[in-house]
Amino acid sequence: MSDRTCKTCSKQYSHEPMFIDGLDMLDHIFVCESCSESSRKAYEQAEWKATAKLRWEEAIPVEYRNTDITHPDYQKSIESHEAALTWLRQADAATRRPFLGLVGASGGCKSRIASRIARKGIWAGEFYQWCESYKFQWACQNQFGDDGKEASRLLRTWRETANLIFDDLGSLKSSEVVSDTLYALLEHRSANSLPMIWTSNEQPEEMLAGKNLTEKERARNISRLKGYSDIIEL
Repeated sequence: MSDRTCKTCSKQYSHEPMFIDGLDMLDHIFVCESCSESSRKAYEQAEWKATAKLRWEEAIPVEYRNTDITHPDYQKSIESHEAALTWLRQADAATRRPFLGLVGASGGCKSRIASRIARKGIWAGEFYQWCESYKFQWACQNQFGDDGKEASRLLRTWRETANLIFDDLGSLKSSEVVSDTLYALLEHRSANSLPMIWTSNEQPEEMLAGKNLTEKERARNISRLKGYSDIIEL
């Protein structure tokens, strides 16, 4: 043991050597335990911020990453923003429905509110994926074709991700394959209590119609959405 002066805080501390083959492997270190711990925590925090930023940029479209919550248009929807955060805070409550629906006319900041929920979740350590309706439509229609590998990968990711944002779900043009694939996603996520935030310009009763699609096929998806969603109307 010997006394040393910490190069960070200039305080005296006791140096305990660690000998290997007669050499003190810590001889070059002049930092006290307290400062060393502070440096470790600062490094871990910086590393975590960089990881969260990367997840945020990978998951959320750039348009919604740039959302300004002080903008007058967003402030018009601030009550819906707060209601959505209330849903998010109930993550461990047994009574919370796994889905959150944001429903209202175009321009009501539904997607932007969803992005702010995702931001809060990502910075808290959660994983999110963003599914746009046109990409889901493409994946449904191509899962058995030449692009089947990529389409199936996307569908599997959206089905199994910890948190999913399904943007503009109401604009899906349903067919038998789209209806069946959507039902598989809703069934899996609801059965496993996997959160999903979905947005739509239309009310659930107006959604998911399509050519050659029976009312029974359409109704099962609407029923699944309504039964497992807390719906906020903007």
